[in-house]
Amino acid sequence: MSGFSDVEKVSLGNQQGLTLIELMIALAIFAILCGIGIPRFQEQVQRYKFQSASLELYSIFLFTKSEAVRQGRDVGLLIEGDTAKVFLGDNKDSVLRTFKLCSAIRINEAGSNKKEFVFNRRGMTNSWGTLAFEGAGGTRKIVVSSPANIRVDAG
Repeated sequence: MSGFSDVEKVSLGNQQGLTLIELMIALAIFAILCGIGIPRFQEQVQRYKFQSASLELYSIFLFTKSEAVRQGRDVGLLIEGDTAKVFLGDNKDSVLRTFKLCSAIRINEAGSNKKEFVFNRRGMTNSWGTLAFEGAGGTRKIVVSSPANIRVDAG
């Protein structure tokens, strides 16, 4: 006899399950990966919300322009705080539609030179301007230029 008991002769190939040490190491690695990944995931979600809100604001501009063509008269857009109002002509009391802006964006007063835009019956505007906004995804601007170009610019 070699001095080894039957217990010591068990090969690792027959082992079933995990030891407590192996389980604790796996949980520690999982916790470290979650600690790194979850904050980055939350940042990514905030960036996507900002991007979605940017496109929503852009679509409000396009809606205003298309309503002017559809109605055959001047239609305006007024941004006030967290609300966008689409109104007929010069009468801001004649509101066609009100949009609540997403909380993921904040209108940047310093970067904006205009908060009211009016489109005529041909979808054109004489009121060129820039509306700047910011959020977790950075800073963007909606630029309205002649004759009817509306675009979103980064920074």
